[in-house]
Amino acid sequence: ACCLIDKDATRIESLVEETARFDEMDKLLGEFESAKELDRFTMGQASSRLRLLSKLREKKETDVDAAIQEMICKEDFHGMREFLTPLADSSDQMKKQKFNQLRRKI
Repeated sequence: ACCLIDKDATRIESLVEETARFDEMDKLLGEFESAKELDRFTMGQASSRLRLLSKLREKKETDVDAAIQEMICKEDFHGMREFLTPLADSSDQMKKQKFNQLRRKI
C-alpha cells in the first residue's frame, strides 16, 4: 500500500511541478483522496501526502496567476499559451471565467 501511495503521490507532484493543467491535477487529487482509507495501515501516510499535494497545487495556481499578470503588465505574451490553454479548455466554470477575464486584459 505504501508503494502505491508513493507512486501516485509522485505522479501528481510531477504533474503539479511541470504543468498548469489544473483539471487533471484536481481529478488525480480526487482519486488520491480515496487512499486515505489506507491510513490506518500506513500510519496516516495518504492523508499526509494529500495535504502536501493540495498545498503544492494551490501554490502552483497562485504562481501561475502571478506569472500571467506579470506577462500582461510587461506585454510579454510569449509563453502565455501554456498557462492560458488549460484555463480555456477547462470544464470548470470558474477557470473559464478566469480565462475570459485574462483574455479581455490582453
